[in-house]
Amino acid sequence: MLHLVLLLSQENPQPDLLLLLDCPAQLALERIVQRAKKGGKPLSRFENLSDLTLFRERYHMLTGIFPKTRVIDSSKPFCEVWNDIESVILEGVLNGRL
Repeated sequence: MLHLVLLLSQENPQPDLLLLLDCPAQLALERIVQRAKKGGKPLSRFENLSDLTLFRERYHMLTGIFPKTRVIDSSKPFCEVWNDIESVILEGVLNGRL
């Protein structure tokens, strides 16, 4: 899959900004389990610590492919994450990059 991303990144326009909402895999799993219990839905076969750790590593590889990637710490409360996202976007607009 990473090969496909590399190919697409070479043949297509690059994004002006790519936001990567990141949190530790363990926290992601805790949130997924909590959501599943609340909604009464079973976990998918990918919603386990091993796969989530692997997916996180793969997403972090994108920062080397797309230089305009900004990593947002999504382990924080929603309001703080939202404020961080707004700040990154506002910074890009004010600096003429967006």
